[in-house]
Amino acid sequence: MVWITRKISDGQIYNIKSEDSASKVNSPSGTLWALSNSSASSKLVFTKFRKAAGSPKEFADKEYIVLLVEEKQFISLEFTSWDQGGQAGFSYNRSTAQDLIIEE
Repeated sequence: MVWITRKISDGQIYNIKSEDSASKVNSPSGTLWALSNSSASSKLVFTKFRKAAGSPKEFADKEYIVLLVEEKQFISLEFTSWDQGGQAGFSYNRSTAQDLIIEE
């Protein structure tokens, strides 16, 4: 199960259901991320969040496909805001990525 949240102290997102705090390398646990690309010929490459997303200043206004590993479910997620002022706020839109086909 994945419950994404963010702490004021470090500003990184993590899975509060399975992690006590964020790891810049591995959080949020239970997820793999790919930067969405509108080109149908592009293959998605899934990796940990920070590797896919870059620095926090770059998170907003990008669309990602997120694999919820345990649930074997894909969602489309777009961060619409990312607070840089120490309040740890963020907002996003999400939808189920039902038509996504992953090649192994």
